[in-house]
Amino acid sequence: MSDILELKARLVLGGDVSIPVGFSHPNMEVRGGEPHSAVLDLGGIRVRKRVSDGGQFRLSDDGGSLALLEGDEVLAGDVSIVRMFGHSPETVTVSITRDGRDLTVDEALAVMGSYDGMGTIRGVTIHGERTDPHHYAAVVAAYRSAHPYPIGVGSSDLDQGTIRMLRGAGAVNLKTTVRDIGDIDEPFWSRLSDAVEVFGRGMVVCTLYITEDVSDDVFMRVVDRMCSIGAMPDAKVRRSETGGREATPERYCALLRAMANSMSENGLDGSGFDTMCYGCRLCMIVPFK
Repeated sequence: MSDILELKARLVLGGDVSIPVGFSHPNMEVRGGEPHSAVLDLGGIRVRKRVSDGGQFRLSDDGGSLALLEGDEVLAGDVSIVRMFGHSPETVTVSITRDGRDLTVDEALAVMGSYDGMGTIRGVTIHGERTDPHHYAAVVAAYRSAHPYPIGVGSSDLDQGTIRMLRGAGAVNLKTTVRDIGDIDEPFWSRLSDAVEVFGRGMVVCTLYITEDVSDDVFMRVVDRMCSIGAMPDAKVRRSETGGREATPERYCALLRAMANSMSENGLDGSGFDTMCYGCRLCMIVPFK
C-alpha cells in the first residue's frame, strides 16, 4: 500500500494483531503473563494494537525481521516494536483516580517514577475529570513546579470555573469530548468559545465521533464552526453494536483531509499540542502530524 495515510487508517480502524507461537519481545506489553499490546513502528507511522489469537492482522518473524500482513498481503516490512511507557512511548499519562479513590498530590507525583527510562517526553496528560476540581488543579500545579513538560487536562462539561482554575495551575492544553453531535447546542458553542479564550487558539481540542447516522456534511459543518472558534477537532470512530467500525478507512481519510483544510483555513495546525491524543497519536490520525 503506497499511501501511508490510508495504511494508518486501515490499522487504526482494523482489529487485533496475532503473533507467531512462542514469540516474545521486550517492548511488548504483557498482562497476566500473556502478550497484551504493542506499539508498532512501520517506517514513518506508529500504531498501538492489541494482541490476540486470530487477529485481523498478523505479525511475521523471519529470523528477527518483522513484517505486518493482512491475509497474504504484506502491509509493511521492517516493522519494529517500540517500548511503551504506560500509554505511549513519548507522552506521560497520569490518572488521578485509582481503585475508586483519588491519589494524593504526592502519590500523583510519584507516577512519574513509572516512566523512568523514557528517552523523549513531549508532554504530560493528567486525567482528573472525575475528581474535585481544586484537587485536580493542585496536582497540575505540583507537576508544573516539578517538571518542565507541557501539561494537558480534560473537562467533560467545560465548566468555566474549573477551566480557569486548571489554566491558572499551569495546564497549557485542554480537551473535551462530544459523545453525540446531535447534542451540540448554542450553550456548548459559547462554553467552547470561552475555553479557547482562556487557553488560546489552537490549544483546545474537542473529540468528535464519526458515526453511520451523521452525514459527512453535518460532521463538517460542526468541524468548520469549531475551527472558526479556534478549537481543533479530534475525529474518532466507534465500533458499532455488531462489532465493526462505523466508518471505512476511505471515509475516515476523506474527513481527515477535509478537517485539515478547515484547520488550515483558520490558522490551526496542531503545533501547540504535545499532550492528550494529539500528542500520543497512536490510536488515531492527527492532521498535520
